[in-house]
Amino acid sequence: MKKLIFTTIAMLVTTLLHAQPNFDLVGFATQNGGTTGGQGGTVVTAKTFAELKSYAESNTKYIINVEGTIKNGTTGGKIQVKSNKSIIGVGSTAFLSCVGIEIENQNNIIIQNIKISLVGLSDPGTVNGGDCIVIMGTSKNVWVDHCELFSEDPDKQPIVGKYDGLLDIRDQTGFITVSWNYFHDHWKGGLVGAGDDDLYADRKVTYHHNYYNKVKLRVPMYRGATGHFFNNYVKDANSPTEIRAGTCVRVEKNYYEGFENAIYTPNDSKGYTERIDNYLSKSQPRAFPGDCKANITYDYSKVLTTKTTDVKTIVPQYSGVGKIGACTAKTWYKDSDGDGFGDPNSTQSSCLQPTGYVEDKTDLCPNDANKKAAGQCGCGVAETVCLDCNGVKNGTATLDLCGRCIGGTTTKTACSSVGEAETDACAFVGITETKNAGYKGTSYLNVDNAVGTSITFHVNANTTGTATLSFRYANGGTVDRPAQINLNGSNLPSNLSLPPTGTFTDWKAVDITLNLLAGQNIIKLVSATADGLPNIDQIGYVSAGVSKGACLVTAVDDVETLTNLFVYPNPFTHSIRISQNGSFTFQIFTLEGKEIEIGKAEGTIEIGQNLQSGIYLLKIQSISGISKIIKISKSAH
Repeated sequence: MKKLIFTTIAMLVTTLLHAQPNFDLVGFATQNGGTTGGQGGTVVTAKTFAELKSYAESNTKYIINVEGTIKNGTTGGKIQVKSNKSIIGVGSTAFLSCVGIEIENQNNIIIQNIKISLVGLSDPGTVNGGDCIVIMGTSKNVWVDHCELFSEDPDKQPIVGKYDGLLDIRDQTGFITVSWNYFHDHWKGGLVGAGDDDLYADRKVTYHHNYYNKVKLRVPMYRGATGHFFNNYVKDANSPTEIRAGTCVRVEKNYYEGFENAIYTPNDSKGYTERIDNYLSKSQPRAFPGDCKANITYDYSKVLTTKTTDVKTIVPQYSGVGKIGACTAKTWYKDSDGDGFGDPNSTQSSCLQPTGYVEDKTDLCPNDANKKAAGQCGCGVAETVCLDCNGVKNGTATLDLCGRCIGGTTTKTACSSVGEAETDACAFVGITETKNAGYKGTSYLNVDNAVGTSITFHVNANTTGTATLSFRYANGGTVDRPAQINLNGSNLPSNLSLPPTGTFTDWKAVDITLNLLAGQNIIKLVSATADGLPNIDQIGYVSAGVSKGACLVTAVDDVETLTNLFVYPNPFTHSIRISQNGSFTFQIFTLEGKEIEIGKAEGTIEIGQNLQSGIYLLKIQSISGISKIIKISKSAH
């Protein structure tokens, strides 16, 4: 038999976990008197389009907490925000579906922690001209922070003009900060200035720590006045940062990966840049803009990521919704027994706690002046009381990049890297899905509701021994959906419990510790009940030295001959026998590399009874990790 080379292609994803960055407001929105939004106003909650529109378009100062998905039928709609408003999503639930935000001739506005998309409209141009957010007229002092704006994958949706900008800024607007947002799957990210004649001296805009993934153009397009673009991660773009019409922009410590022209200016309308320590993953074919010295009039040292290569890790980890927690605008008090409770109508600004924090609603003080006056609420000394993700008041536990609660009193340490289930799974019985909010990456896996449906992961381990993995999942049912774990062909004695998370938009992570072999391991999550598995979003490689393994077998090689190994007959008509001293695992692949059978045996076993006639690859691995690949063929009966 001819020996061919068998290559195992494994990708090690090394994602460093950094301490949570500083999320304070910096940039031009701190100038011109500053941006405080609805601070000092009434705190209200909006769960419907009518409620949000009523509060946002009122002249009253409000802090508006937005919960759940908000729609306005098949025609969509827009919210025309008035001055002195904070519109803040609760947790990761707030989603404006086919609903855009318009800010025109208004001042002092904060938009925070909200997902917005116009996908689903037959004509997206009917809402804001196709913009998710537009800031125009004479609007000043606006902060857009920790939001997620998107439409459709431009590699699959080729019409550049189907939508307009994710965030457009034009006219005599200024003193704007755009920070920690996740912009993705769109053609035109956003412009500053609607045309080369749309110039305004005080149009000052800061973009920092935004994650642009598959936004092909206008990341952003600057026209006129002064700009600051720092610590942004730009991935898979065509011509992202376009500087035009005399603009002077400080472009500082950004990470560009996958592009045609990263930072450029057109010949017919030149702009200028002050470029500082940007990382470009390849050479730039078009010349940079000419040099200038940007007039940056604020201190941003406390938020600056000083090492440009860290931007690639930090920005995706902390950008978008669900990263600033749900501890909303409250004044917290201490009662006689030390429990914290708050006034829902406090005058305090939003409480931005680390990811995973929730409100401590114990003894929540009602908004009743008579009860307060009578001392029934015990309102007294103000204090900040929040629960960390481990339920400890004012605790220090936070979520790591795998969605696990670590630190504080948990005794858990951070995971080393994380993979998306839709890309790291080698096989699954079900579909990829995006309808339930809160998932990471591009989608999650929804397996069929039946006993025995499964998801298969291949995991590499540097050494033999115990290693911990985690799975981020959502179970919106009312009962546990346990997974039987099959490791290298053997079912483990205990199932992995995957209890309800609340809804299918509530995601949690569960750990499992396994005895892995050095090299590649095959791990199957098999549904143990008729409900199937919960939705699986990510696999976390918690222990150091574990990473995603290759899914496909591409050729054949004797890595090392196994002693006393017999495979016969070959070719075969009904079944093939494997005889080997000691325990071993086996896998059968098609020539294209698709795994179709896996098992574990000791001594002699018959396999292949259900194969169609054809040629296959048989991989046999001894308990010591030594393996052999054999080409086998089954003849027609």
